[in-house]
Amino acid sequence: MLKILLPAFALLFSCSTLPAASEDAPADPAISADTLIGTWDVSLYFSEDAPPSSTMLVVAATTDGDLEGSFYGSAFSESGVTVFKDEVLFTAVTADGTGPYLHSGRLSGDAEMIEGQTLSTGRDFLMAWTAVRQTEETE
Repeated sequence: MLKILLPAFALLFSCSTLPAASEDAPADPAISADTLIGTWDVSLYFSEDAPPSSTMLVVAATTDGDLEGSFYGSAFSESGVTVFKDEVLFTAVTADGTGPYLHSGRLSGDAEMIEGQTLSTGRDFLMAWTAVRQTEETE
């Protein structure tokens, strides 16, 4: 089931906002999947009326289109990463006792912030989140 949901979730997240491919606009050669490697401070937006809660996204390595890491302290069981123009797009699956969580995010060429969303199939919610890279001062 997850093998079917993972690509569908990534497609849902990315299709509505990606610009049409153009031969005149090549990808930024400075951005790669490795740009994601590091520890990210995540702000989870459960409700528009409440302040965000915090967690961490850790990307330890990228290999052959996959990520190694964790979200909210849970290791990635499946993942995918690609570069499209000047953005790194990724999807990762984690799980807890309630079921799987499908996380999807995009990091723009400036590498300052990830915008993402998480779908919980066990708890039946879709939540937006943002993440900024930890600096030596915040580690």
